[in-house]
Amino acid sequence: MSENEKANEIISEIEQMIAQGKGVTVTFTKKADGDVETTFSDILTIDDLDSLNIDEMSLDELETALTQLQDLYDDLESEEPEDEDSDEHEEWEDHLSDLEDAINEIQDRIDDLT
Repeated sequence: MSENEKANEIISEIEQMIAQGKGVTVTFTKKADGDVETTFSDILTIDDLDSLNIDEMSLDELETALTQLQDLYDDLESEEPEDEDSDEHEEWEDHLSDLEDAINEIQDRIDDLT
């Protein structure tokens, strides 16, 4: 497959994921033989927490999920609503708590596997 065909295939895959409403992380890894391996992973959101199958994830998937959830936690933490008595603030606290629980579960699973 030519370099141009590979690039078009990657672009097509990204377009499909975006059309499905998914964020995507693309990782390019140069292999020993000079080829480049391309991997795609969804970007996790707060809505994905209930559907994570942590026990079925590989170590690489767990580490990617951990990084994404930590980033999401940091982003959300910086967006604290001003009114501490509001429903919005309560929801914000719930989301932070859910993220913290998921991060801890993933870290525990990584520890079990290493």
